[in-house]
Amino acid sequence: MKDKLIKRLFLLFAVVIIIVAIVIVKKQGENKPQQATQAIEEKKYKTELRIGISALDTFDPILSKNKNVQDVCKLIYEPLLTIDESYKIKGVMATEWAKTSENSYIIKLKQGIKWHNGKDFSAADVEFTINKIKQESDKSIYAQNVKNISNVTIIDNYTIKLELATEEAFFEYNLIFPIELASDYNSENQEIPSGTGLYRIYQISGNKIELVRNQYKENAENLQIKSIIIKNYETMGELYNDFKIGNIDVINTDNIEYSNYIGTIGYTARNFSGRNFGFLGFNTSNSALYNIEVRRAISYAIDKNSIVTNIYDNKYNVADYPLDYGNWLYNDENTSSGYNPEQSKRILEDNGWEYKNKIWQKNINNQRIQLVFNLLVNSNDTLRIKVAENIKQQLEDIGIKINIVKVSDVSSYIQNKNYDLALLEMTLGVAPDLSKFYGEDNIFNYGNQEAMMLIEEIKEIKDENSLKEKYNKLLEIYKTDLPYISLYFSTSTLIYNPKLIGTITPTWYNLYYNIENWKIEV
Repeated sequence: MKDKLIKRLFLLFAVVIIIVAIVIVKKQGENKPQQATQAIEEKKYKTELRIGISALDTFDPILSKNKNVQDVCKLIYEPLLTIDESYKIKGVMATEWAKTSENSYIIKLKQGIKWHNGKDFSAADVEFTINKIKQESDKSIYAQNVKNISNVTIIDNYTIKLELATEEAFFEYNLIFPIELASDYNSENQEIPSGTGLYRIYQISGNKIELVRNQYKENAENLQIKSIIIKNYETMGELYNDFKIGNIDVINTDNIEYSNYIGTIGYTARNFSGRNFGFLGFNTSNSALYNIEVRRAISYAIDKNSIVTNIYDNKYNVADYPLDYGNWLYNDENTSSGYNPEQSKRILEDNGWEYKNKIWQKNINNQRIQLVFNLLVNSNDTLRIKVAENIKQQLEDIGIKINIVKVSDVSSYIQNKNYDLALLEMTLGVAPDLSKFYGEDNIFNYGNQEAMMLIEEIKEIKDENSLKEKYNKLLEIYKTDLPYISLYFSTSTLIYNPKLIGTITPTWYNLYYNIENWKIEV
C-alpha cells in the first residue's frame, strides 16, 4: 500500500514537472518575436561621419578653388537657388524670382532663416556676398556668376532687385553661389564663420574641421549623423591610405585608377557622370560632311562602348546627348544610332557613294570627292589621342580614311573653322544651354534654322512643359542631322564605407544630396 502511494506521488510530481516545462517553453516561444523586434529596434548607428579631402586651400566657399571643399561647404552654406538631383533649379534662401524687364530680376527671400550664430538672414547678406565676389573676382570660382550684375538694390529686408549689364539667358542658374553673413567678415576677430546650412562649424583644430548639427535648422534634431569630421590631407596618396585602413568613411575622386591605391574590396563605389562631355564635331561646311548621310555613316561606324572600355577602363559613361547626365530635360533612351558598321556601308551605297581602292568616293558638283578627313585632337591629352586612334581604326575599317592632326591649341583651329573632324571636350555648366551646339555661332558651322529658332525661344520660356517640348524638338533634330556625335562623359566616384546606408545619390553639383537620410551602422 505504501509502495503504491509512493508511485502515485511520483507520477503526480512528474506530471507537474511536464506541465511546468510546457508552460515555460510556450512562454519562451511567445517572447521570441517580441525579443527579435526589440533587437531590431535597438540596432545601433554611429553618429559621426568622417570625410576626407586633400589640399585644402581655404574654407571660405567664395575663395576656395578646391572641388571637395566646395562640396563640403554645401553642408555649411546655402545659396539663393540650388540644382537638385535632376538638375532642375529650385529655391533655397529665395522663395520667388522673376524677370521683370529685359535686364532686371526681383528676388524674394525666405524669412525666418537664422545664421549659425543666431543672427537673422536678410537682403544685406546677399548684397554683401555679391560685392565680395566681384571684389575677389580674380580668386573666386563664382566670378562669372555675378559678372553681369551691374547693380544690387535692397527693396526691403527680404526683397532685392538685380540689374544686369546685358540680357542673359538662364541667368537664374547663376544664383547658386553660397551666401555669407556680412558681419562675419567685418570683424577682425572672427574665427569661425557662420552659414545657414544643415551643419555648422564647431571647431577647427589643425588638419581637422568638426561640424555639428545646426540647431536653427528645422528637424535638425532628427539627423542620425550628429557630427562630421573633415580631415585634410596634403596629398591624395595620404588620403587613400587612411581610407584603406578605415580612418575615413567617405572620399571623392576623379581618378579612374583609384583601385590601384585602395584595392577592389572593403568599400562601396558609386560612379556618376562628371561635367566633361566628349564628342566628335563635324565641320559641316566641308563638301562631304555637309551631307547628312556621311555623318550618319560615321556615327554608325563608331563603337562608343569600345572607347569607354578600352581607353577609359569602363570608368567613363557612354554619352548619347549633351544633357545625358541625369538632366530632367532629357529622358530619351534611344538617341544613339548604335554601332552598326554594315549599316554605315549601306547608307553610303544607297546615297551614290562608290567603294574603290579601299575608299569611298563620289562626284559632287563635278568634283571627285573621297571620304578622307583630318581629325583634330589636343596634343597634350594622351587619353584623347588614344580615342582619336580608336576612331581612326574604326572608320578605316569601313573605308573612311582619317589623318590624325595633333595640335596644342585646338580652339584657334575651331574658331578659324580650320578642321574636318575634331575630337573635343566641353565642361558643361549647370544651365541646360545648348546654344554652342545649335545656336547661330555654333562651333560646327551648322545652319539648321529651326534649331536656331528653338534656341532663341527656349531663353524666354518658363513653363516646364513647354520647355520640355522645345528640348524634345531639339533632340529630334539632333537625331536626324547629327552635327556632332556624343561620345562620353567623364565620371567622378564617391567611395564610402559599406556600412554607410541611406539614399546616396551624388551628382557633380553636390556630393551630399539626401545626407539627412544617411546612417552608419555600428
